[in-house]
Amino acid sequence: YLPAPLVLASAMAAVTSQVGIMVAATLLPLYDPVRLAEEMIVLDHISRGRVGYVLGMGYRPAEYELYGLDFARRGQIADDKLARLLQTLRRASAGEGMPRVTPAPFSPGQPMIMWGGGSIPAARRAGRNGLGFLAQNNAPGLEAAYVEASRAAGFAPGPCIIPPPGMPSVVFVHPDPDQGWEEVGPYLLAD
Repeated sequence: YLPAPLVLASAMAAVTSQVGIMVAATLLPLYDPVRLAEEMIVLDHISRGRVGYVLGMGYRPAEYELYGLDFARRGQIADDKLARLLQTLRRASAGEGMPRVTPAPFSPGQPMIMWGGGSIPAARRAGRNGLGFLAQNNAPGLEAAYVEASRAAGFAPGPCIIPPPGMPSVVFVHPDPDQGWEEVGPYLLAD
């Protein structure tokens, strides 16, 4: 786990000029949505529009406990914060001058944002908010739920990335697999 993914993305953007950077995933319930919007806008300028985001809810109760949040309410918390984040980004993009949300994003409209998850509710959340969807798995019905929710909310479906069956979700490369496993194995197992 990386406790400050936007800080790392900023460092990467500062020393590169062409590579795309994806912050995946940002656990939205653990952020203040206005502050996150501000940081996304600044990073959008630093990167000249090369950073995209996958937002998610997370699935570990310990993360919610750390922030004093009710894990059982994570869906509602995510919906509330997502609405505030998108509203803040829209207002900043429109130049409405919300306090402290300046300047407008570098990217037209806003940086690229997708919602991540592996469930029908996650697919629907992405669709009804006009976001792309990055699935953690290829569970049946994810794409259909995403497309249906997008259209029902008046949005054209955006990118919907569903991994093909058998595609590994974690890959590491090391010249000595045993040494590599010793270095990263405990972290992969913890995840």
